Amino acid sequence: VITAAAALESVEDIHDYIVNCKGVTDVNGVTISCYDGEAHGKVNLSRAMEVSCNAYFADIVQKIGWKQFKKTAEAFGFNKDYIFSDIKTIKSQLPINRNTSMEELSWSSVGQARVLASPLHMTLIASAIANEGKMPEPKLIYGIQTRTGKIHFQKSKVLSVPIASETARLLSNMMVGVV
Repeated sequence: VITAAAALESVEDIHDYIVNCKGVTDVNGVTISCYDGEAHGKVNLSRAMEVSCNAYFADIVQKIGWKQFKKTAEAFGFNKDYIFSDIKTIKSQLPINRNTSMEELSWSSVGQARVLASPLHMTLIASAIANEGKMPEPKLIYGIQTRTGKIHFQKSKVLSVPIASETARLLSNMMVGVV
């Protein structure tokens, strides 16, 4: 999802970009395989999301570049410590930099290598996509009901806006295709 967001916001003509997936791909001497070596054929970004095509994402991250990929991931909260009033979290990590190997960058683009993400963080990422690019601050308590039955709702805050609303809409449609 992070790689797709980065591609949508930084790769020109991304909707026309197609990779011919043969189940495995070579990225500068590194073999990246899809699950069970399944060949997906010609895939665009939307189809790559649907079938979880590692070959496509390993290829497109080369066009995105490590800086933009990391910038997008950090906009979504990777490599940041968050302190919430009612939830303890551990930092999700995308440890890439200019010295990152092609192998690590390629595997990181599909959420593997040394990428670490908590379930809460992945929920926040999905929430940002569902909320037109606005990532809500998580809350354990939605509201408190008094003895008289009145409910006092917790105010929802926007934690960040990692992507444009149009990017969120496109990703949302792709995620529906995945399901």
